Formats: sequence, C-alpha cells, structure tokens
Amino acid sequence: MSTPKQPLAGIRFIVAARQSRKPRAGEKVEFPIEAQDGRARSWAEAEGGECVGLAADFKSGTVAPWDRPHTREWVSETGEKIHDYDAIVATKTDRISRGKDEDFSTIEAWAVRNQKKIIIVGPDGGIQYPARHDSDFWQWTATKRQARLEWESIRERSMSRQADLRARGKLSGGATPFGYDVSGTKYDKTLKPNDIGREWVPQIFERVKKGEPLAAIAKWLDSEGVKPRFGQKWSAKSIAQIIRNHTYVGQRKADEIVNGKRLRGQGVIRIEVEPLVEPTLWLAANNRLDNAPRGGRRGPKNWQPALLTGTLFCGNCGAPMYRLKVRGEYVYYRCHGHLPQPRGCGTLVTESLLDSIVDESMRANDMWVYEWTFEPGEEAQIQAEIDRIRLNLRDLPTSGLSDDDEDAERERLRAVRRELESQIADARPDRWEKGVVLKDDRTPLTEAERWKNADLDGRRLLLREYRVTFAWSEERTPIVTMAPLWAVSETP
Repeated sequence: MSTPKQPLAGIRFIVAARQSRKPRAGEKVEFPIEAQDGRARSWAEAEGGECVGLAADFKSGTVAPWDRPHTREWVSETGEKIHDYDAIVATKTDRISRGKDEDFSTIEAWAVRNQKKIIIVGPDGGIQYPARHDSDFWQWTATKRQARLEWESIRERSMSRQADLRARGKLSGGATPFGYDVSGTKYDKTLKPNDIGREWVPQIFERVKKGEPLAAIAKWLDSEGVKPRFGQKWSAKSIAQIIRNHTYVGQRKADEIVNGKRLRGQGVIRIEVEPLVEPTLWLAANNRLDNAPRGGRRGPKNWQPALLTGTLFCGNCGAPMYRLKVRGEYVYYRCHGHLPQPRGCGTLVTESLLDSIVDESMRANDMWVYEWTFEPGEEAQIQAEIDRIRLNLRDLPTSGLSDDDEDAERERLRAVRRELESQIADARPDRWEKGVVLKDDRTPLTEAERWKNADLDGRRLLLREYRVTFAWSEERTPIVTMAPLWAVSETP
C-alpha cells in the first residue's frame, strides 16, 4: 500500500493567526486564536509540516507583519526567530495583509530574500508563494486582490454604519469615559452616567476649579478606593483628560464621516448625553487648567514636600519662604525674596522648629470649622445658560459649518447671550451661606480635631486656609502668626 502524499513534509512552519478579541486598554491577557486559525494548523500538520510557533495579533488589516506586536519578532530579519521556520501558514491571505499591491510586493520580496514560503490553506499543499507552478501564481494573485477588496468593503460598511448612528445621535464606538456606562442595544447605544460618576466626577471638577494640584487629586481618588476606567491608579494626566472631555457637560464629540472618510479635526458631530457637571463648572475648571503654572517640577525630588510650602511668608519683608537643605543634614525655611529678581532678606529658621510651633498651635486651635453652602438664585440659572452659549461659541470653529453659516450661528448665539445678560440685573442673586461643620454627635468640629486626624498631605491642604508668617524678635525668639483666610471673608 502506497503512503499518502504529504506536500509539506519536512517544512517547519508558523501560523499567522488572529486573536479572538481585542484586548481592552490595561488588559494583559492574550486571548485565544480564532477557530479557523486552529484548523489551519491542523491542516498543515496533516500535510506533513511541523508547527514551531504561533504569531497571533488582533491588529491586522493593512498593517504589515513586521509592524504587529506579536508577529514582528518572527519576521524581523535581525531577530533570532526568523531562523526557526521555513514557512508561514495562514487560513486566508488577509492574515498576512489586506494592503495594496505595493504592500504585498514588499512582503513577497521579504519572503524571497529570506527563503520563506507563504502558504494559504487549500488542496495539494495549499496556495504557495513563491509559486510552484502557474496555478499557484494565479491563485495567489487572485487571493491577495480579494483580501484588499474585502477590507475596502468592510471599511465602507463600517463607516456608513457609524455615519448613520452619529446622524441619529447614537453612540458609534470609542472609549467609554470614566463615570459612564454604555446603554442600549447594538445599533441604539448611548452613554448613561453611573453612580460612581454622579458621586465623584463633580468633586473632581470642583477640586480642579479650586486650584488643587492634579497629582493631589489623583492621590485622593486612590486613597478613596476609586478605580479609574483604565489601569490601577490615577495620574495627573488622567485627571486632565476628564477636565478636557466635553462628554461631562453633555456633548459626546465624534469626527464627521463624509463619503466614507473620517474628517479628523475638520468636522465634529456632537451627540447629546446626560451631563454630569454644569457648563459653569466645566468652564471654570478648564480655565483653571488653562492658567495653571507651567514649567519643570516644583518641590522636592527625593523627599516629602515641606509642611509650610506655599503657606509661609517672611514677617520682615512679606516674601514667601521655602525649604532649603544645606550641609547634608540641616534643613531650613529661608526667605526667597520678591519676583522678578528674588533676593531674600536673610530670614532663616530651622524646619523642625517652625513645624513644631505650627503643629502645637493647630493642636490647641479650638476655632470651629466652617463651610460655605451655595444657595442659587435666578442669577445662577441665567448664568448657566450664558456659560452654555459661551461653550458653544468656543467650539463653533470645529462644527464643520461653512463660513457663512458659522458667522450666522455666531451672531445668533451672541444675540441670545446679550438678551440673557440684560436679564441678570433684575434677577434674584446667588448667595453663599457660611455654616459650622458638625460631627456625627451634632457638636461643632474644631480645627484641632481636623488637624489631628489628617496626614501630611491633608495638613498641607488645611494650611492653605491660613497665612503663616515668621520673624525673629530682637531677643531672637520666634514670632509666628497664623491668620485664617476665611475668618473675615463673606464669600468662599
């Protein structure tokens, strides 16, 4: 009895495969390959070949093999793995590429240069490149053209579907922002705020509005056990991305699609979603971010920030005082002087002495802690509408309107804004009510109690509510004053 012919006998091969699902941001999981790619391996082994590896990426399309995360190590001409196999086996040509003829020409040149076979599943050893005969040549030419046509057809359908969804105000893809969940069926999706977003997003915007550093907000969220959408910890960058995102003010922005092409940055469609913050707060937080100090790192690189940095001023000249480390172990607060050419007046005090004086003073501070409560009037509602118009005016250049239509819309919005501004004079004003903070037992919370329960970062935040000054007396005794900034203020 004759042995069945095995066209791939003696050939070591790898399988060009596709992962069954794209990893989400932050995921480290490698998902299994699609079922048909598993069958491609079985087919090649039945044809006599020996499988030595698997090159599986979700990213394929028109991306060349050497630009894919897991495939590149197998096809790199300077790598080690290129010597471990003789052929690449794929269930379809699109596993190799869906590029144009010139893209395939580059891949074909690579195969010839490195003496590799490209084999597509089929009878009698499949379709092979370099061609063994005319049948291989014509089938290879047809399949690579078909791979490109399929990709173009898929892309056209996808773009048309996205354009239709956006025109109907429906979600068409993209990352889901923190604080929102995707709601609805496949072609009727939108974003809905979740309980986490309702609780934490307004607080994030409020903290940015008040000028709290982004890194401090990130640390606060981590300490509260709030998890970001992606990753394990918050960062200053992720906080900034939230503040810049129009979704939180009710406008999900998406690129316009015209004739199957995405107009990146040229035309923008806004999909209305339920907002988590008011336009007034969104604009205030963004303005604070726009005007935040720029430059290099401020503060210590290898040690904890000083307790009084940003709060301490010289009692002699009124200039700020900063921490200074000299001779390796002695740490001082020193007068920095006034800008633009700071030159301190010479006031100097050891950090440990001044920190202990402030700590002792705060521990004995029996003043009640106050908080401000905002009582909106008619003015707040009118101002919110004005801010919403300001937001629309700000984004008008990205609306994709013609010059004439944009000018007309700008004039209309300005007219509405002027009308609203004229109404503010007669509107019932907003007001702030200052009240005592109560503990669980309904007794007033004192500054001393708040100080004792705070860590270093918390105490630094508390001291932002004070102006601390230091000077030496003629007898060289320290003179420290701690003036609460809120004690005489009628508004926060």
